[in-house]
Amino acid sequence: MKYLTLWALLCILFGCGGTSQEEPPKKPSKIIFGYLQYEQLPEYQIPWDQLTHLSIAFGRATEEGGLADAANIEKLLPIFREGQKKGVKVLLSAGGGGNKAIMAGVLLNDTYRNRFKKELLKAVEDWGFDGLDIDYEHWAGGPEGYGEGDKEKVALLENFYKELRTELPKGKLLTAAVSADYPEWNGGWGNYNVYTNSMFEYLDLVNIMVYDFTGGWKSSKVAQHASMEHFRMAAKRWSEIRGVPKEKIILGVPFYGVHFVSAETPVAVQGDSNELSQRTGHGEGRNRTTLLQRQTNHACQSRVCK
Repeated sequence: MKYLTLWALLCILFGCGGTSQEEPPKKPSKIIFGYLQYEQLPEYQIPWDQLTHLSIAFGRATEEGGLADAANIEKLLPIFREGQKKGVKVLLSAGGGGNKAIMAGVLLNDTYRNRFKKELLKAVEDWGFDGLDIDYEHWAGGPEGYGEGDKEKVALLENFYKELRTELPKGKLLTAAVSADYPEWNGGWGNYNVYTNSMFEYLDLVNIMVYDFTGGWKSSKVAQHASMEHFRMAAKRWSEIRGVPKEKIILGVPFYGVHFVSAETPVAVQGDSNELSQRTGHGEGRNRTTLLQRQTNHACQSRVCK
């Protein structure tokens, strides 16, 4: 989850509409869950009235399991309080794409992992966050949807979720950002099998990162990095095939674009937030607003939408 300005996650995928009688009376009928890099907070005007949840990115791990961004995040607490007063749930997102190698080392070391867990729990207690979001992204990947060493990390990550769920105070949220990979993309190579269904029992929400399917790496296709097809396939895989309860699923959309320097060369630079359409002559060629409308309609017209 890098290069974001605001990662606006669509309405609770699969919850655009009324609430059921079994749901708590204060539970929103839709969720707009955003991610915002804390470095941008001093000058960024947050539209609190358009959000139900905001996750502050990122609480990065140090190599020995400390919380690298603690001092900087603490300075911004008055801004978080403003949102909470307006009814927005404010969470701390741990990890992120830029921290993935260090996060892997922490996950694989019992001492460092336990220390990082305690640092995150302390942040919730001391700073009054409404919960934690775990953005773990270090996977080897492979032709079967996972690679060497991934199974060990899956087991450790699941246990990390479980421990956080157990030790978080009652009423605090635990969410996670996960890959939107699916077998039909990239010839079957990917990390679409690095999750187990039991992992999600411990989470309140599962934020699916439906973007970065293409980019500036040599093997990348020159194509949209977050197309409507990616959106459809992610919705189907997580709700129908993987079977995650619909009330937990949120489909993520990027507020940034990728510009390829030519139609043949996978060299990319980040684009303006309103220019998500592919600019090489490939893909749908639609602007950000139109695509967002189509994605929202697809979510709400799905069988999984109440």
